[in-house]
Amino acid sequence: MPRALVLAEVTFFASFVPTLGTAVVWVPVAIGYALADHVVKGAVVAGFGLVVVGSLDNVLRPALARWGKLELPVYLQILSVFGGIAAFGAWGFLLGPLLIRMAKEALNIVADERLSR
Repeated sequence: MPRALVLAEVTFFASFVPTLGTAVVWVPVAIGYALADHVVKGAVVAGFGLVVVGSLDNVLRPALARWGKLELPVYLQILSVFGGIAAFGAWGFLLGPLLIRMAKEALNIVADERLSR
């Protein structure tokens, strides 16, 4: 596959888009292979995208979201990931959402204390 690294990076960022996600990348690649008379390659990409990537995206993501209990809107999760990467580098992928969630909890604690007075 030509430019596999670029496709991997685009797929990474597309995975944060709700509903469409990684299909934005692998569906056009599969169609491109099929149109270029590489039907078997197109079928492999489409099959892998549907079975492996689709099941990971639709099964594993909700399970991890419940386990992580971020309870943040999707737009805020995306913003916190990109902001974390910009601020902290690669570790920002994890630190950004964590810091936003901690800030949300701190604001909830302050609000609860003010209500209890």
